Amino acid sequence: MQGFYKVLSLLVLATLLSACASSGKFPITESQLGEYDFSKPELIELGKLVEVAYTIFRGDEAEANPPFPVPFQTGFKPIRNLQGRDNPKDATAEFYGHLSWKENEPKTLVITIRGTSDAQEWLDDFKFSKVWYSDNEDYGHVEKGFHEIFQTFTVSVPGETETQALNDYLAVLEGVEKVIVVGHSLGSSLATLVAFEANLLAHANKTELLTFASPLTGDKRFVNAFQTRIVDAVRMVNRPDLVPRVPPKLFGFRHIWHELEYDSHPNPYIKNSVGCYHSLLTYLHLLDSSICLESKCGTDEYWANYPECPSDLTVSK
Repeated sequence: MQGFYKVLSLLVLATLLSACASSGKFPITESQLGEYDFSKPELIELGKLVEVAYTIFRGDEAEANPPFPVPFQTGFKPIRNLQGRDNPKDATAEFYGHLSWKENEPKTLVITIRGTSDAQEWLDDFKFSKVWYSDNEDYGHVEKGFHEIFQTFTVSVPGETETQALNDYLAVLEGVEKVIVVGHSLGSSLATLVAFEANLLAHANKTELLTFASPLTGDKRFVNAFQTRIVDAVRMVNRPDLVPRVPPKLFGFRHIWHELEYDSHPNPYIKNSVGCYHSLLTYLHLLDSSICLESKCGTDEYWANYPECPSDLTVSK
C-alpha cells in the first residue's frame, strides 16, 4: 500500500509539472485518423488483436510458446509467437504476443504486443532510469526496463523449441510491404521500440504504430528521431488513465505524436478506478460501446443496459 501512495504522489507532481509545460502531444481527432493511415474500425480491430494476446497469456502464463486459438481473430492469419524476458538475466521467456498477416492486405504484417499482467504492481516497480537506444546518439535515450525487454524478443512456431531473434526473423521474412505494430500499456512502449527498429532496419517499405495507454518511452531526442522516420503513429489515451503519465517529464521523458484522447470519467457505465481507467476493454468500449467492459469495471447502470455482457469477464490489466 505504501508503494501505491508513493506512485500516486509522484503522478500528481508529474501531472502538475506537465500542465505547466508544452505538451508536445500533437492532438488529433477521430476525423483526422485517416491522415495517419488508420480508421476507427481499424483501431478497434487491432485493439481486439491485442486482447487475443492477453487471452492467450491468461490461459497459461507459464507457457511461452502456446498454440494459436482456433478460430483466430477474423481477418488475421497468425504465423509466429513473440517471446521476451522481463529480466534479461532470467533464462525463462514469457509469451508477449504474436505476429500475423492481415488477410485483406496479404503483404501487411501485424506485430501485436500485450502489456503487463498486473498494472498496479508494474506502477509500483517502475524504473525511471534511461539508457541510450543504440550507439547512435542521434536516437536518444529510452526507459531502461522497456529497452531490456525489447532486446530479448524472439519468435517461434507454436509448440516448437527453436527460437529466432525477432529482427533476424523479420530480416529474412519475404513478401512484407508494411509492418503495423500495436500494443497496450507496457506493450505500447515495447511496440514503439519494435516499430522504430523495424524502420531503421528497413524490414518493410512502411512502418506504422498504434498504441493504447502508452507510457512515455524515450527522451526528446528519441521522440524527434522517431517522428522523423515514422509519421503514421497514433497513441490512444484515456484522460484519467495514470499509465500514460509515467515516467514523468521531470525525468526527461516525452511522448511521441499523435495523441487521440478520449475520457471515460463522465461515462456512467465505467467505474472510477485506476485499473478500469487503464483496462484495454475500457479503451475499446470508448471506441465501440457494444464491446463489453471487464466485470469489475461495469457500474450498476452498465449491467442494467448491457445484460448480454458476461459477468465474469476478467481481462487486460
